[in-house]
Amino acid sequence: MQLAWSPVAQSGSLAISVDGQAAVDYRVEGSEKMGNGSGLILNGLAALFLADTKRGTTANSFRFPAESLTVRDLFPGETVTFPFTNLPKNARQELATCFPNTESVSSVTDQRPR
Repeated sequence: MQLAWSPVAQSGSLAISVDGQAAVDYRVEGSEKMGNGSGLILNGLAALFLADTKRGTTANSFRFPAESLTVRDLFPGETVTFPFTNLPKNARQELATCFPNTESVSSVTDQRPR
């Protein structure tokens, strides 16, 4: 699962919380090449992997959200909340693979409020 922003590369930190619980802080540092073949290297990042399921590694330790995933302070004073409550069952099952601390895919489909 990748969190991406544009057009300004950032360095610093951000905080991520699930369902209003305590936030987990992430460092945002490094550099990256532009994807257009120009060879330009940006100081700072324009994306952060929260989980890399292809390699079986993860930067997160949080569970699949029942209600929301909130990211704050990547840009000073800015917050964005991604709602999960009304996602269709198939979307919830696919996204669950990005959250290795989720007990099972079937439990993910049952987390929506009734």
